[in-house]
Order: sequence, then structure tokens, then C-alpha cells
Amino acid sequence: MTESAPAPVTVRRIRPGEGQRWRALRLRALADTPAAYVDTVESARARPESAWHDAVARLSAGCDGALFIAESGADWVGVAGGFADEHGGTTVFTVFVEPATRGRGVVDGLIDAVADWSARCGRHNLSLEVGVENPRAHAAYRRLGFAATGASRPHPLYPELTEIEMVRPVIG
Repeated sequence: MTESAPAPVTVRRIRPGEGQRWRALRLRALADTPAAYVDTVESARARPESAWHDAVARLSAGCDGALFIAESGADWVGVAGGFADEHGGTTVFTVFVEPATRGRGVVDGLIDAVADWSARCGRHNLSLEVGVENPRAHAAYRRLGFAATGASRPHPLYPELTEIEMVRPVIG
């Protein structure tokens, strides 16, 4: 018996009405790597359903913020978002790829989607913060053209951890 190849992964912007699916993916991300986010499973679980739908409505259109979903067949296997920052660029946030899907280029497609959206919105730089203690993510961002700025800070929820700022032009 041969194993079938995994379904191809596609990336698209989240759509209105997908609040419950976004909540489920966010909870998986928070459980997998809690220190990668400025949120907790407990606080995310406690949010009312309307908050998830409101967030999706805001992130599904326009240039203030966007959320992109990676799909493999009917399964959501990754997410990344961006929001307009005070420096005229885009801050990348909430990057997550399901453990079973890592190493298949999903993060590349997600970051490309954020970069394309950013460029269409007239912003030309991407920035993000990544934990020094997360070498896999750090290496992926370097591979995608991000460079450390030299700025760092303690993680807002886990002050014993250090986050570094990384930037890259939209066209990587």
C-alpha cells in the first residue's frame, strides 16, 4: 500500500463568516507555541464568538489589516497576518504552520501573501518580532530575507524570553 502525496497547499485571504475556523486554528497555534504570541489559550478561549467574527470581518478586506489562511484540501494548515504600522510599513503577526505541514514551504506562501497585500496597499517594508528561543522560526525568517535590526525586548507575557525585531523589503 502506497501513501498518497499530501494535498497541495494554497493561500488565500480569510473570508467573512470564518470566525469559528479562525478561532480553532488560533487555539491550535497558541497550544503549539505559546511563547510565539502575545495571547494565551485561556484568553482566546474566553473571547465571545462575536469577537472572532468581528476580527475576521476587519481582516478580510481593506488595507488596515489582513489575515491569510493556508489550506491543504479542506484543512487549514497555516496562517499569517499583517497590519499597517506607525512607520508606514506592515507588521507581520500570528504566523503559524501546523507541525505536520512544516517544511513544505507553507510559511513562504503565507509571507508572500502578506508581502503582496502590503505592496498593493502602498507599503514597502515588512517587520516582525521573533523569539530568540525559537530557532526554527528565526531561521525561516532569515531564509525569507528578514534581517535583525538589533532591536530586542522582553516578551510581553514571558519576560524571561527575548524577542528580536527583523525587517525586510516587501520584494524579498
